[in-house]
Amino acid sequence: MNKILVVDDEVNITLTIKEVLEDYGFDVIVINDALKVLNVLNTEDIDVIILDILMPVKNGIEILKEVVSQFPMVPVIIISGHGTISMTVECIKNGAFDFIEKPISIEKLISTVKNALRFRQLEIEKYKMWKEYKLVGESDVIKSILDTISKVADNDSTVLITGENGVGKEVVARLIHYKSSRRNGQFVAINCAAIPETLLESELFGYERGAFTGAISSKKGKIELADKGTLFLDEIGDLPISLQPKLLRVLQEKVVQRLGSNKDISVDIRLVCSTNKDLKQMVKDGTFREDLFYRINVVPLHIPPLRSRKEDIVAISNYYLNEFSKSYGKKVLSFSEEVLKVFVNYHWPGNVRELKNIVERLVIMCQGDVVKMEDLKKYVPEIFGDKDILDINLSLPYKEAKIEFEKFYFKKMLDKANKSISKLSEITQLDRTYLYRKLESLGIEVEE
Repeated sequence: MNKILVVDDEVNITLTIKEVLEDYGFDVIVINDALKVLNVLNTEDIDVIILDILMPVKNGIEILKEVVSQFPMVPVIIISGHGTISMTVECIKNGAFDFIEKPISIEKLISTVKNALRFRQLEIEKYKMWKEYKLVGESDVIKSILDTISKVADNDSTVLITGENGVGKEVVARLIHYKSSRRNGQFVAINCAAIPETLLESELFGYERGAFTGAISSKKGKIELADKGTLFLDEIGDLPISLQPKLLRVLQEKVVQRLGSNKDISVDIRLVCSTNKDLKQMVKDGTFREDLFYRINVVPLHIPPLRSRKEDIVAISNYYLNEFSKSYGKKVLSFSEEVLKVFVNYHWPGNVRELKNIVERLVIMCQGDVVKMEDLKKYVPEIFGDKDILDINLSLPYKEAKIEFEKFYFKKMLDKANKSISKLSEITQLDRTYLYRKLESLGIEVEE
């Protein structure tokens, strides 16, 4: 049940409003002392405030400023029997949701309260999104990326986000959407690498009933669903060459055709793409259309891997430690200096995604309030997996050190290839016959 706080120094008015709101199913708290507003907000989960503007001791504008500052997601409806245009403007400028003149119309009151509740829900959802999709870091690179997001968010330019898996490409795409004027439209994401080519076309463009076997009804595609919003094509480098001209037509003509139809459907979308591939090289190789590349590469935005911006590692670690501690009801307060040193020196092949998952695991498993080295060794042993390369004796002559390194290298690659010489050949780009001889010379046994 939604809880409404009614604040007015006139007792009769608060009681009347309380009775009306309760008849409509709201839970209502009334106070006649303006000085108690913040106390109530600190102890009760209030959804909407109805606030009189003219009160003794402290007027409504002062209270409004305090509420907006300390409880920004609680909408405030101002009521007054002495309303003027200038007063209304002042209230709205200071963050009031709406202004209602006395005597209060019941219809107007209920309508405004319902609108305020919808607004609050949107603000809560937006806050959740911002918490989930937050770009954390202290490096100049992150600051530059955030600056670029702010500059491009409010126009419809196409953005191409590049970077390794796990660096946060979708996070950046969502931030662009939520900071833009399209934030109230849908953010529609599709991973071009995760869907077979035979299904990807229908997922993107939609289809009409009977377009193919199994199409028992019409269905909108992702492009249509993103109308008035943002379409995020993740891993666009995996978009089949056969679909690339169709996407280009959507971007150029702002229309889409469903499978099984010749009818053009107008769409208003903002396109954001991402890839971990070298699209320029793909253009040279003939696997990605040059005209499409230039159409999507209006604003290029590269996110470097975590290992090249080590100054962000501690900030990201502490951020997720705090978030997961709250989520799981744990009191894990910090990492030891030794643990943070390991984090900073680790190469993070999975980037931020890997760091986030490891921090979550440690919060779940750790019993104390500080994550210590023994916790890391016990619960995240893989982070120490490559430390044996450091054990190679650097005082050895070059030829002996080279042999030691080759042993280390081929053992690791063989594990990665699941002991398969064929896969090892693909990974190392070395001939299988050569590999048999090399492994035998190094004393490494293998079963094909």
